[in-house]
Amino acid sequence: MKTIRMVCALLSLGALQIAACQGGQTTPVTLPPDTDYTVVERGANHRVWEKTTFELGPNGATYPKKHHYTELATGMHYQKNGQWVESQEIIEPYPAGAIARQGQYQVIFANNLNSHAAIDQQTPDGKRIRSNILGLEYYDRASGKSALIAQVKDSQGELISASQVLYPDSFQGVKADVRYTYKKDAFEQDVILREQPPTPEAYGLDSKTTVLEVMTEFLNPPTATVIHNVRRDNGLTDDSVNWGVMRLGHGRVFDLGEPAGASKTSVYKQYLNFQGRQILLEGVPVKEIRSGLSGLPEQSSIQPAQLPQRAVKERALPPSLLARAKVGAMKLATTDLSNRGFVLDYVQLNTSVTNCTFQADTTYYISGTVNVSGYTKLEGGTVLKYPNDGTGSLVPDYQNMVTCLTGPYRPVILTSMDDNTVGETVSGSSGNPVINGCAYISIQDNPILSKYNLNGIRACYAGTAILDDLEDGYVQLIVSDSQFVDCSVAFDTYSPGVIFRNVLFSQCEYVINNEIGGDTQLINVTADMVSEFINDNGYWQNETLEITNSILSSITNMIGYNGESYSYYIPVTMQNSLIAGENNQAMIDYSGGSYLISSAAGLYQPAGAGSYYLATSSPYRGVGTANIDPYVWAELPAKTTVPPLVYSNLTLSVVTNYSSRGIGDTNAAPDLGYHYDVLDYAFGGVTCYSNMTFNAGTAIGWFEPSSNYGLSFYDHAVASFNGTATAPCVVARYSSVQEGGNGLWKGKGSTGGIIAQSLSGGYSMSPTNAAQAIANFTRFYLVAGGPNHFRELNALIKVTLNNSEMYGASMAGYWDYFYLTNSLFDRCSVGVVGGNAALMAMRNCTVHGGNLYVEYPGSMWPLWIQNCAFDSVNLSDVHTNTSTYCDYCAIVTNLTTLPVPGGHDVIVTNFYWQSSWYGNYYLPPTSPLINAGSTTADQVGLYHFTTQTNQVTEGDSSVDIGYHYIATDVYGNPVDSNGDGIPDYLEDANGNGVTDSGEVPFGIVIDRPASGAVIY
Repeated sequence: MKTIRMVCALLSLGALQIAACQGGQTTPVTLPPDTDYTVVERGANHRVWEKTTFELGPNGATYPKKHHYTELATGMHYQKNGQWVESQEIIEPYPAGAIARQGQYQVIFANNLNSHAAIDQQTPDGKRIRSNILGLEYYDRASGKSALIAQVKDSQGELISASQVLYPDSFQGVKADVRYTYKKDAFEQDVILREQPPTPEAYGLDSKTTVLEVMTEFLNPPTATVIHNVRRDNGLTDDSVNWGVMRLGHGRVFDLGEPAGASKTSVYKQYLNFQGRQILLEGVPVKEIRSGLSGLPEQSSIQPAQLPQRAVKERALPPSLLARAKVGAMKLATTDLSNRGFVLDYVQLNTSVTNCTFQADTTYYISGTVNVSGYTKLEGGTVLKYPNDGTGSLVPDYQNMVTCLTGPYRPVILTSMDDNTVGETVSGSSGNPVINGCAYISIQDNPILSKYNLNGIRACYAGTAILDDLEDGYVQLIVSDSQFVDCSVAFDTYSPGVIFRNVLFSQCEYVINNEIGGDTQLINVTADMVSEFINDNGYWQNETLEITNSILSSITNMIGYNGESYSYYIPVTMQNSLIAGENNQAMIDYSGGSYLISSAAGLYQPAGAGSYYLATSSPYRGVGTANIDPYVWAELPAKTTVPPLVYSNLTLSVVTNYSSRGIGDTNAAPDLGYHYDVLDYAFGGVTCYSNMTFNAGTAIGWFEPSSNYGLSFYDHAVASFNGTATAPCVVARYSSVQEGGNGLWKGKGSTGGIIAQSLSGGYSMSPTNAAQAIANFTRFYLVAGGPNHFRELNALIKVTLNNSEMYGASMAGYWDYFYLTNSLFDRCSVGVVGGNAALMAMRNCTVHGGNLYVEYPGSMWPLWIQNCAFDSVNLSDVHTNTSTYCDYCAIVTNLTTLPVPGGHDVIVTNFYWQSSWYGNYYLPPTSPLINAGSTTADQVGLYHFTTQTNQVTEGDSSVDIGYHYIATDVYGNPVDSNGDGIPDYLEDANGNGVTDSGEVPFGIVIDRPASGAVIY
């Protein structure tokens, strides 16, 4: 599957109104009921669900609002008669055996396991894989000797469930069954030992160095891509085998009575050619399964004479199989399968999902396993929801590293399907999330990497948030700027060591369920209300835990085993950290600068949905060590432990001016614990009758109390955001920053962050009375499924954006004037349903993803678009009229069409965006968008801007198409050609390259006499 691109909701409009105002009269209006969710699109591994709600617009008109989310599961559909049909995990009997054919891959099962090509499979990409299980052997790695201990024999298959075939008592030499399971996303072969096999010593081998192996032969298989991975901890080979869409996944050894996924003992694979035969060997060290085998009955039969009694120097393969006896047709089993047995598991994964980009403007429902090959990209702002039955999991393959395209105010959110506070509401949601049993992301072995990075993750209500299957034992996991809330297990890991950098853990049963131990580091971590920080399963004794600049509060056990704390000394070292109320402190080495207090009471102060800001006048600010990971040190100045000042449900009637509070952690000695992205202020239900100004560098959040909006401006009032290139203003919904585990601010309003109302006639008001929002160098952030940043409620709003950026956000309404100049819209929904005469003007904007829409249900009004770049944008909902003008724009060929194609448009095959100091949408030096605009750059205020990574200013050349960044010097500082400390773009306020009246001459060196007078 290629990049996942689905149309997001067109409008996020107002709260349901119960009356419409017409000529001063109030006329009740009955809205149509919401529709149910229905499927509007299907693909191999996805379907898009849609429902419609209805809202009131101007003059009592009713408008539909579409809600979409994308459901994902590997193998969800298959093609039948040219249509996508729901896959079924069903095996059907037929005379020669049984067949599974209602899915993306098909399998034929022979009646007798002891048959040539007993398993015959056709993959989703049309390849044929035929196989036979041969037998069991011991292989002593020290001596190189092997012994065949069991060989497959005649066994009639039975259908033991709709999706499983069992071949009972299928070996001579050891009592064991073979079971096959057909799933949409995987095909499994299990060897179920029903009794203890002979010991290796019975064959002259050593149990300490012997591996028990299952041998399976593949008959003339398709060519496979094989990577031989050698584990550094035990030297065993574990091959990565890929036949295309189908590949071999990690096998497990487990007790048949264990819950699914409980065991972490792995089966190691070798895919080798012996004597011209293609053999898969699945092995597990005998010493690792000795305790599991001991629970089985002792062998009741004597070793058959025809099997060798002693080990031999070379591997001895059984002959190719041929049924020795005719068996009956496959039938339903008449008795239940005993749960007493020991299983060696083989898994073939369906990886028909390829190259996934989870988009910032989309909610995804991971209803089953999603095996991803190629790349997996998680854009900041995307929301992934998971079912309650534990079946959902995102599983990138062994050559696929999850890339988190996150940043400040742009988390990836992984949560329960019942969590309605973020993303679109999923069909069947109860609205009351609980821990759901899913493994949200299961990351696999990667033979290339030495480090695996995850950053900007917020995981809530997970059974296991991150299942780390990095079994080679030398890939280090690094987790940064993340939050884990209400999880049973935050990390179930094989990694030899995990580094947590600025991470929050709240109300988790286990932070780490560690399988092999490791040198784990905590840097600026806050962990609160945790049952057991590390459950080490008995492997932790030789490893270390280093705690730096961190706060651990209300931890029942720091290091334990299944709820019991260890009594022996564990090397846990603390530097400049705090433990509050933890009950087994005696084992910890408290280094200099650390603290121990008996209770966490008063340690934190909540602010809305964020519970872990440090208390006012906290003694734990400015007491950390600066000797920390350079990444953390570089990030801290833009983050904080100080909560925003919260303004809720109040009215402002005087001019108000807000500035940055300077709460970023710029201390020489940093604060302890987790740091949030900075919010200076947070507004909810605040009504403004006068102007409000936000100065450079001010960051505000908004939330929706019962009034359903953040800030509401009445007639003539202006909200001004006066950022600069180096100190932009920030406007973010609270969910872009705060973890939300305390149940506060959880209501998701349907209007917006900044809205307009009127006392002078509502939708009948004069446009000259409208409230305004004017933003310069301002960044707007919103996670998927959120309300609008800007919205009229019952009156015109005028919005002017200059040199600004909007991420994963919406701005929409029924009566809006949008003036959008040199701004970036990344995965946004922008548009107007003009019930009244509206206006939209765009110049030198870049729109990536999302959608632009314009409708004219009332009077005609102008739409003007010039010098703009549209990359992967849905423009199908842009309606035009005689007042529509579009020209000098750029678009990808065959991807979409411009509303009104102009004679000077540029059509490209790819924009090939590049990254530099201020962002990711610079043009390459050979781009056809360069000098392709409608006029010269100085005429549109872009003289000091650039679109190229070489930072060459536009000057008075023909303007480039698309969004422009401020040009910088080689150090990333805005160009200051006269060296007076004020960048040129600020001195030349209108950006025309000329020193006008009142402006500082930016291009002339200033002589500053000793007296302090300034002479030009």
